[in-house]
Amino acid sequence: MRQALEYLLDFSSRANGSNEKPPIDLGELTERIESGDVTEGVAELVSQLSHHRARTNTDEWRRFIGEEARVHPIRDVLHSDPFTNHAYSKPRGYPGDAELLDYMYGAAAAPKDNSLGARISVYTTNAQAPTAVRHRRDVIAQLIDSTADEMKRKPRVLSLACGHLREAGLARSLWAGKVGELVAIDQDEAALEVIRRDYEQLPVKTQVGSVKQILVRGLNDWGFDLIYAAGLFDYLSQPVGRRLCDVLFAALNPGGQLLVPNFMPGIKDVGYMEAFMDWFLIYRTEAQVRDLTSGIPSFELSDISSWTDQRKNVVYVLARKRNVLQAR
Repeated sequence: MRQALEYLLDFSSRANGSNEKPPIDLGELTERIESGDVTEGVAELVSQLSHHRARTNTDEWRRFIGEEARVHPIRDVLHSDPFTNHAYSKPRGYPGDAELLDYMYGAAAAPKDNSLGARISVYTTNAQAPTAVRHRRDVIAQLIDSTADEMKRKPRVLSLACGHLREAGLARSLWAGKVGELVAIDQDEAALEVIRRDYEQLPVKTQVGSVKQILVRGLNDWGFDLIYAAGLFDYLSQPVGRRLCDVLFAALNPGGQLLVPNFMPGIKDVGYMEAFMDWFLIYRTEAQVRDLTSGIPSFELSDISSWTDQRKNVVYVLARKRNVLQAR
């Protein structure tokens, strides 16, 4: 009897069209943005996308993206922002390319007018994820400098998936001649060409290479005092990330350090990034990022530390190799 009553109530609800409203009123938000309420309108969209993603499972979220978000006129409005459009269109053929990062760094040619796209871009390039990316660049530049300051000789540094190597512009030790060599590896030859053009006066050596090649063949070069991969692990599965950490750690000199950054779950921009930028990352907790280094033999580790940025958007794990004296 109770089941029959519940069925009738459910049928009545559906027949009277009293189902829940669409999760996000994209039409109303489009009107707000186009009418000039750009900052508040985009901020509200970002917030609602984040909440909706958190409330749904993966299949439902993907369905919303494909059947609602990307077929709605709001997509064209948002893609008038060159940053959002670049991420979505992937002109280099892969997500998170160096040109996209340059929008976040302020190194790309952003629109200077007061157009709708330019105003959207002011918001999107200063949201949580881009702010965290700029902070990550600063952290790496400071780590290069501190490595050079602490060593009696000039250190060798390796940047894997280096992009345009924008941290080089901030690392005073590189410009002061205190770094022996920085090897910059990336799969994208066009990105390496930008490095050769912009940092030709620095001790930087570029090399084409991919994660797959490194995992299969190993690194062509060894003996580094600092190795980092700024945004690479955000795209790697846990097993691949662990294996790569093993290979990179093995390439360190005694006393050398490996830095592994990764975006954390809960970042506010994630719904917007996935729905309208087609930019999907692998988000990890601090424990999960530390687990990436779990394959390193304990007798080779001197110490391992981890921390997050102020907003808990990116977690950093720094593993130091035991030096010769410690090994004894």
